[in-house]
Amino acid sequence: MPNNLPDDMIEFKSDPEFFLKLAENNMPEIQYNIKLPEMPEFIIRNPNEEVENLLNQQNKKLDEQTKELHSIRYENIKLNAQIDTLDKMIDSQNNELLKLRDVNSELKIANKTLKDNNKNYWRNTFIIAFVVAAIFFV
Repeated sequence: MPNNLPDDMIEFKSDPEFFLKLAENNMPEIQYNIKLPEMPEFIIRNPNEEVENLLNQQNKKLDEQTKELHSIRYENIKLNAQIDTLDKMIDSQNNELLKLRDVNSELKIANKTLKDNNKNYWRNTFIIAFVVAAIFFV
């Protein structure tokens, strides 16, 4: 046994309490030198809490998806309005195009008539001038 024992330990040398006290004094050294394996922490959860957590997570996902769908729906409404406006514009331009085609065909007819009349212009002018000159000559 060691001789450098504290004073309160010397009187217990032959007593069993001495050995207990000695073991208590040496125990922290043993605990510091030996690493005990770390045990995983098991948490016992209430199944209702787990179900509530899962429901909350699903509700959050559903809310996010709903927000995305609302934004997509808004964009879709805007695009549909633009498509309707463009359809109306195309319809009105088609009506104007049909009117312009009708006017163009009428102008072609008028132009052809004028060309046909112009072919005989010099002949008719010459005949009229000859008739007028003959009347003045007589």
